[in-house]
Amino acid sequence: MKLYRSQRAFSLIELLISITIGLFMTTTALTIYLSIVKADSDNLKLIRLNQDLRATMGLIVRDLRRAGFNAHAAEDIIDAKASPFQTLNVDTDNSCINYSYDLNEDGILNTKKNKENFAFRLNAGAIESSRSKTDCTNTGWATLTDKFLTNISVFNVTDPDIDDDGNPGITSNGVTSHQITITITANLIRDTAVTRTITEIVEVRNVEI
Repeated sequence: MKLYRSQRAFSLIELLISITIGLFMTTTALTIYLSIVKADSDNLKLIRLNQDLRATMGLIVRDLRRAGFNAHAAEDIIDAKASPFQTLNVDTDNSCINYSYDLNEDGILNTKKNKENFAFRLNAGAIESSRSKTDCTNTGWATLTDKFLTNISVFNVTDPDIDDDGNPGITSNGVTSHQITITITANLIRDTAVTRTITEIVEVRNVEI
């Protein structure tokens, strides 16, 4: 005699419940995965923006620390001669700074072949640099930041040691010390929600005015 084991199939309701639970679990897992991917993407964007700003700030800070340097300063002091590298000006809207230093160490302010006037400014969403400007106008500037990658919204330069009349206010033993604060704010062109602000304080002790 053959025995037949009774078999019971899933009902339609049970099948629908199983599919719903499966879809819910799949959706939950997919949501978690996408949130992780987005977080990683946002972190990478922020890291990239931070690296670009740090590189730009580092270049500005290193160069600005040389402002007022004169390789023949000792000789000029003995001869009671004023240093030709006394330029250190911040524009009225605090978005540009120009200065000079003895690049080729000859003690002479060169304005033609080895130009020794330097400047940084904010213009059209980018930071620009110059090796020939004595002010913050005109053309001929070189773009320092990548306009296709970042938009610079703030390039603020302040020198609290400068009086309202534009002249340095405090001099000690013939040396004027400046603590210049530089702030840069930028966002990514392709994702304006990714923003970053960095600030550096640069001490300049070479300028004697």
